[in-house]
Amino acid sequence: MLKIAVIIALLLLAFLAVKYLDETQQKTIIKLLLVVLGGVTLFFLGSELFR
Repeated sequence: MLKIAVIIALLLLAFLAVKYLDETQQKTIIKLLLVVLGGVTLFFLGSELFR
């Protein structure tokens, strides 16, 4: 549970830092962060199912 909280906190910090970039960089980084968030979610769901 602590791992999930740390990952969510880091992703929130990344989203906050993105607002200082220009618009094209924002779009690219937000897409990548969403992909990372989706991958982490699938990984944790899969690891919980295998327990």
